[in-house]
Amino acid sequence: MTNEPSPKLDPECYDDYKDIPTNNQLPRVIQEPSVWEVWEGKTARLPCVAHGHPSPQYYWFRDTGGQLTLVDTVRKYSVVDGTLVIHKVSVADSGKYICFANNSVGEDKVDRLLRIRVPLKVEVVTTKRVVRSGEEVSLNCSMSTAPKSVVWVKDQRRIVPDHRIRRISQTHLKILVFQREDSGIYQCYVYNDWESSQAHVQLDLKEYLLNIRNCLSFDERTFDTVFENDIYNNEH
Repeated sequence: MTNEPSPKLDPECYDDYKDIPTNNQLPRVIQEPSVWEVWEGKTARLPCVAHGHPSPQYYWFRDTGGQLTLVDTVRKYSVVDGTLVIHKVSVADSGKYICFANNSVGEDKVDRLLRIRVPLKVEVVTTKRVVRSGEEVSLNCSMSTAPKSVVWVKDQRRIVPDHRIRRISQTHLKILVFQREDSGIYQCYVYNDWESSQAHVQLDLKEYLLNIRNCLSFDERTFDTVFENDIYNNEH
């Protein structure tokens, strides 16, 4: 073993390496729930927080059918510390968004799916109808968004379809031959994962009042004349 002196680097060589950081890290996005649900008209915040060195920059894209479009932060969108902020969301804002966290070492990305909750509203054409006996009746309820389930109720009892009452679709109920016992209050209840709503219509049977005068076989003047003649003959 020889005692040779250790090699010494030329001091000028240090200048080539002093600007190269030794603790660079690839960005790593913190995992969060991938699906975010926000009520229509509210503000949506889709988080994207990444660790890395140098500090990463964030770029948000919208995925429309596999095509990525850079989010326009000039209008209703803004990016705050990596979080995408969407003001006054509408159904048109629902969909898939992708966040890219990038620095000089590389990049990482994360997907966020935005769903817009629309307040559930249900309506019927009219709240009261008068129906003739034997008439066919169609009841329809319309709603602001597709429900998870629809239940029809009459006088607080769930309707069971039969040969006279048919359920054409979730929102369409048909009474083939209306009878007196079909009178009452019909309610259309709609449900989804977060709320419910209902609308109602009252059905009444049309009653026919007989006009006795129209049922007489002769008019009042004839009746009066005959009646007076009978009285005169009896007195004489």
